[in-house]
Amino acid sequence: MTLKINDEFNSETSPAEIVQAIKDYLNSLIMGDKVVFTKLYQAIYNVSGVEYVQVAMGRDKAKMGADDIQLDQFETATIDQDTDVEVKTDAG
Repeated sequence: MTLKINDEFNSETSPAEIVQAIKDYLNSLIMGDKVVFTKLYQAIYNVSGVEYVQVAMGRDKAKMGADDIQLDQFETATIDQDTDVEVKTDAG
């Protein structure tokens, strides 16, 4: 994701807050739910200092996009490693 930020954004802690907010959303889902793309925006904009965000998500880094993801009946949504979430900032 790429963020446009302001002075309230803490470059030391805010990226981790964003990752945690996304994890919290994904953890609220149950097997077979749908990962709703626009719900990611809600989680990200709750972090102080975020003015604009451009997000892509997917099951495969080579196939990222803006589509919702329907989980299979016995599938849950997870982030394997925090480094799987790329947070880039543009202070301009």
